[in-house]
Amino acid sequence: MNKKEKVACYVRVSSNKQAKDDKYSIPEQINILENICNRNNWDYELYKDLGISGETIKERPQLKEMLKGCSNGIYSRVLVVDQDRLSRNIKDLQVLKEVLKYNNVKLMLQDIVLDLNNKDDDFMSDIQGIFSKRELKVIAERSARGRYQKAKQGKFPSGGNSIPYGYKLDEEDRLVIDEEEARVVRRIFDLIANHGWSCYRVPDDLNALGIPTRLKKLGRTLKSKRYNRFYENKWTRNNVKSIVYNDLYYKNEYIYAKNSKFDFVKPVSIKKEPIISKRLFLKAKKQLAANKSNYNNRVKTMYILTGRLFCHKCKYPYCGGRYSTKKGIVLYYGDLGKKKEVTSNPCKSAAVRKELIEDVIKNDVKHFLLNPENIKSYLLDKNKKSLNNDFKAIEFENKKNKIRKDIDRLLELYLNEDIPESIRKSSIAEKMKEKEEALKAIDDVIFELKNKEKKEKLVEKRINSVRKILKVNSLKFKSEPFIAPVLLLKLSNNT
Repeated sequence: MNKKEKVACYVRVSSNKQAKDDKYSIPEQINILENICNRNNWDYELYKDLGISGETIKERPQLKEMLKGCSNGIYSRVLVVDQDRLSRNIKDLQVLKEVLKYNNVKLMLQDIVLDLNNKDDDFMSDIQGIFSKRELKVIAERSARGRYQKAKQGKFPSGGNSIPYGYKLDEEDRLVIDEEEARVVRRIFDLIANHGWSCYRVPDDLNALGIPTRLKKLGRTLKSKRYNRFYENKWTRNNVKSIVYNDLYYKNEYIYAKNSKFDFVKPVSIKKEPIISKRLFLKAKKQLAANKSNYNNRVKTMYILTGRLFCHKCKYPYCGGRYSTKKGIVLYYGDLGKKKEVTSNPCKSAAVRKELIEDVIKNDVKHFLLNPENIKSYLLDKNKKSLNNDFKAIEFENKKNKIRKDIDRLLELYLNEDIPESIRKSSIAEKMKEKEEALKAIDDVIFELKNKEKKEKLVEKRINSVRKILKVNSLKFKSEPFIAPVLLLKLSNNT
């Protein structure tokens, strides 16, 4: 062993309240671990996950950093006060143990050293994990019973941000109106019900007035565990919606434990005073529904090309869409073939910004409206042939389907043993042969119709190339003027 062994020390507490207010748990854990390291002359590094539950390791950045150090061979030991500081989840504990085993890192629980590559130590660790899991369930059940008994006495069982906005707890832990917050609640309902505001506009008003949210009053920060990013504590659309759609603000009771995972916990009614009238609540809710309906109607009329544009790759129609960016909302057209729920092989074509494609279409429409002759010639010269070809192809496809049905009927008759063999061979077989020939002829016609436009373009391309050659060599053809038309005629016939 090296003179100074490198050790990773890990501490964790389960809730934000413990992380902020508990004077024993965190300092005591750190003190115990530091004393052990100093006593053994170990060089140590401390990792702290504060206010994070031990039920999962997914959202514990410091634990992940420590495991990364173990994988890189930095540490020879992981030191914790108790194994449940690492995890109370047996599945996650096995993952942690596998990382330590693979990198030959020993797990140390104060004065107990566990070599996880040893069968007995590994088994002891598993036993402790099972007891930690049971302890977690016992603690959760005990806490639920305590809150349930408190609610049955008419008291609100939780505190902090769990208290509904607009209320506070008195000395006996009963819900009473917080006049400062209640004024904000009444303002929100008034702006929506009587002034027609939306849940997007109200937060801007509250933030402009400098009204703090509940979390800001409690001095807490908003942090994304997924992106490890801090956010400003301000009013948002979700804050406003959670108030406007909550019927407790006009009711004289609060229902505790509507959906509890424990069988012994039943819904309990806690008496309180309402902040607004039922009439105002229903009016605000109705106004929000009207706002949503108007917004949807505007969106429907906004995308004028929905269903009128088609992707040249997958042939699916384009529909309107929107997404938010830091600079604002972007509107676009995207084809349905890009969606997995529509097709098993999503199209890779790019979406088109709404303003770009609509401006092009509007300019074309304007051009045709100002010059009606252009649209006439365009439709007649360019589209008429292809449209007629498409209609003819559809007509022949219908005939083809009908012949197939006739063939199926003849085949059933041919396989029927009750019909004499002479009739089957002479009459039915000949008719089937005729139908097959008709089917083949229709396939040839359909192929010709579908490729007629391509063929015409190819002929036109070749004729243009010949015309260029003739133009360059015009002096040569002056003595024999009949050669050029003959060449063009031969070329068109050959193709």
